[in-house]
This record gives sequence, C-alpha cells and structure tokens, in this order.
Amino acid sequence: LTLDENVTEETHRKRHPTVFIFDKKHNGDVVQSFGTDLFLYKQKMRLVQTDLSEAGADYVASLFAVTESSLPVMGIVDFRYGKLRKFKTEPGRVKPKEFIDKYFAEKLPEFFTSEPIPPTTSGVQVVVRDNFERTVKDRSKHVVAGFVSDTCIYCKELHAAFDTAVEKLKKSVTDIKFVKINIDKNDIDMQFKSMPAIYLYKKDDKSNPVEYPLIRDWDVLLSWLEQQLDKKEIFNKPIPEEYKPKPVGDGIFPPEVIDKVLDEISTEL
Repeated sequence: LTLDENVTEETHRKRHPTVFIFDKKHNGDVVQSFGTDLFLYKQKMRLVQTDLSEAGADYVASLFAVTESSLPVMGIVDFRYGKLRKFKTEPGRVKPKEFIDKYFAEKLPEFFTSEPIPPTTSGVQVVVRDNFERTVKDRSKHVVAGFVSDTCIYCKELHAAFDTAVEKLKKSVTDIKFVKINIDKNDIDMQFKSMPAIYLYKKDDKSNPVEYPLIRDWDVLLSWLEQQLDKKEIFNKPIPEEYKPKPVGDGIFPPEVIDKVLDEISTEL
C-alpha cells in the first residue's frame, strides 16, 4: 500500500498491525530486500510505504520522529493490550525481515517519542515525556498539567489561561505549579476525551489526578482549584452550581429514602 489519509484512518479504526516503510522512493531498496518473502509478510500485517510527500505523511512521521535526513527507516504500530504501541528500526540499520521477525517474537523494545528536556523557567513550565513523571509526581507541589495538541484550535486559550493563573498566584501561592505538554511530540500513557485537557496532581495523592471538568471555561479555573485544594486566597469566580460538590443525599434519592433503606438493611442484618 502507498500511504494516504484513508490508510492512516484505517490503521487506527481497524487496528491492524502495520509496517511503515519510510524511503525516498517507492518500491526502493527496503521493499526490494524482502524478495519473495514480501507476499508472506503481507499476509500477516499491512505494509505501507511513504516518501513523506503524501497526505497524512506528517502525522505518521511524527509518530516515529522521522525526517527526510533519517531515511530509510521502518516502523511498526499495533494496538495490542488495548493501547498504541510503536517500534522503530535503529538509525542507519534497516534489515526488514530481521526487524519484523523480532516483532513477532516480541523481542523489540517499544519506541517512545520525547522532545528534548527544556531548561526550567519561571511561570508555566514546558515538560516532555522524559521528565513528565518526575515533574507531576513532585510531592512538594500541587501540579496543574495542561495537555495540548498542535491540531487543537482551543489550546492557545489554555496557554493564555495558565499564564493568567500563574500571574495571579505568584505572590500569594507558592506550592502550585502549572505545566503543559504537547502530546503530539511526547508519548504519554493517558487517554483524553478532548483537547485541551487539564489534570490536577495533588501533593498528597499523585496517583489519582483530578480532571478539570470545565474545559474552555477558563474564568473559573482558579475557583475550581480552590474547591479542590481548599485555598481561599486563590478564589476567582463562583463555580456553576452543577459543578459544585453535592451534599450527601442531594442526588437521585432524597435523604429520607436513603435512611429508610439503611434501616431495612440494619434490620435484616
């Protein structure tokens, strides 16, 4: 197959194991090196070739951090164990049959993309895959992490909201850190419903980040933090009633019904 947008979409929709052959010319040396085994491999997985000029090539190349200067390169994607996995040939060493055979034998290390770790700065900190865990798990800080994408038209609003929040808090609150990470350029083992996404990693509970429910309603970001952390000094704007914590019994069943059920359970016990 030659890469196009339909091939890219089908790779994700049908979740077939797919080999991507990045080469400067179609049916070049890499494809030819398969020889008569090419038909055998095509029965086991999809083989897709690209010279990086086709529609959708930028996205696929970004999955493997491939540039024209690094060609030829091979990569494999699959969705085994319910998540996207990636494998890539070593730079300057493309042996197609050996690479695919090691994949089937589960002897290939997974490939993860990460931007270079940037210098630490004041204000909103940019983090990458290689320092993401270390940053958000810092128990001296509550960490507010914003996840952004290059294709997200609303992510610029997140940048502005974080800058505003940092400016408002810098003199009064010192144990809250705002960070952002580009998920297109850094592999993060999380699933997102939409972009941008914001999660709060509390100092005392780093394993259970809390998702900000009011995406694109940036005026109440600090109020939401106040609600989560009980920090009155960061109050900004009232939170809509539907997002405030509800008292016990303020739900589907009134308190008297809950009390009756509990009494019946106690009687039976």
